[in-house]
Amino acid sequence: MKRELFKGWKYVIVTYLVFAGMVLGICGVASMVFHAGPVVMRVLSNICAWSPTIVLLIGFRYWCPDIGVREYIKNMFSRRIKLHILIISAASTGLTFMLTAFIYAIVKEESFITLFSAGGTSVLLHILFSILSGPTGEELGWRGYLRVEFENRYGFTKGNLLVGLVWTFWHGVLWVVDNEYTSGMELFIYIISNIVVITSIHLIMAVIMEEENNILYSIVIHLFFNLPYCFLRSDITFYLIMMPLYVCVASSFLFIRNVKKSLSGSKHSSLN
Repeated sequence: MKRELFKGWKYVIVTYLVFAGMVLGICGVASMVFHAGPVVMRVLSNICAWSPTIVLLIGFRYWCPDIGVREYIKNMFSRRIKLHILIISAASTGLTFMLTAFIYAIVKEESFITLFSAGGTSVLLHILFSILSGPTGEELGWRGYLRVEFENRYGFTKGNLLVGLVWTFWHGVLWVVDNEYTSGMELFIYIISNIVVITSIHLIMAVIMEEENNILYSIVIHLFFNLPYCFLRSDITFYLIMMPLYVCVASSFLFIRNVKKSLSGSKHSSLN
């Protein structure tokens, strides 16, 4: 009897195909045929970023047959928000980015302030675009659905490493069509950096959401990772600096989680 493919992997395959189709079909046509401007292209790329949620909601009866859409979404935001966890969430990516930029400025012997520019787009528009792209478009799918499916199937560590890699390589089509590093060692460093950093960020999200199961935390983490790049002026050295910093941050979160689990287990054993 042929073994059926795990539903979580089916979701991954469909989401990859839909995203690639949207990027090439919508953004590709808009750029090459209609020569759309930067703002239009940013709007279209934001729409493409919603593919994980689009796939989840369109096939919701298949992916989540035991719950309704409204109840599911309500559950994703039902846990009470804790201000200190929200601050930790924002700091995990926001401060890591700033530390990376600070070290980069020292290495390049540049002023920290000169690394940032809004370009020809207003700051408020950058913020709006950042909120309405990956942070709100992806999280219901990757962290809301796939994280839970993979944790249930493979356990916390293996499951979340897999989700981190899935999330990483989902961006792979952008490495081809929307990347300034197109060949040689710079492209290699860029791809390795994406693998390390994006997987690390997912692990940070997973640790926080294991105890504080509200998707708003992952939205905030995602936002504070994406938003600064709207203003950054850098080269591949930035990615080289960023990699070890995110490994350290993610490792710290995992270490604290494991210590808590160990202490909780010891306390439970002593009570018995």
